[in-house]
Amino acid sequence: MALKVIALSPKIYIRDKANIFDAVLVLLSIIELVLVEYALNQVKLSYLLVLRGFRIFRVLKLASKWRTLQNLIETLLSSLIDVFNVWVIYILFLLTFALLGVNFFG
Repeated sequence: MALKVIALSPKIYIRDKANIFDAVLVLLSIIELVLVEYALNQVKLSYLLVLRGFRIFRVLKLASKWRTLQNLIETLLSSLIDVFNVWVIYILFLLTFALLGVNFFG
């Protein structure tokens, strides 16, 4: 980020919304690292883990420009339905055999 600010100059860097988004993510990451490093176990900073989730938005921003990544994300999302169905069947089998195990051996 710093190299990009130096290369473009701050005025040009701020004009692009993607650059502002990247700058916010980098600054939040730096703040999180500093707070976690200097926390003295007196304060729980587990809520800062949420800030790590914002990093995924960089990939989504990239996906809007990169067609093959869009196809990959669409394929993953469409396969989630099938994975969910398999997961439900797995849970039903697990429940069935757990009940049978308790009846036979419990």
